[in-house]
Amino acid sequence: MWAILIIIVLSALVLFNLIRIMIFGKSIIKPDFERVDEIFSRKTGFTSQWNTWYGKSIYYILLTGLIIVTLILIYAMIS
Repeated sequence: MWAILIIIVLSALVLFNLIRIMIFGKSIIKPDFERVDEIFSRKTGFTSQWNTWYGKSIYYILLTGLIIVTLILIYAMIS
């Protein structure tokens, strides 16, 4: 039971973070990561590392996973 709750909370955090990057970067496929870092630092006071090779690769891996999960859910609902 606790594992399911933890997975749901972590999934929500990842999804909100991806949406925040898409909104701040003004794009889904190729967001402006410098702008994302600047706005995030201004709003929270913390610095983020989305404009690095590591941050960009994490974003695209998570975006790919989100697309795959969405396609699997659509396929499951259709069949």
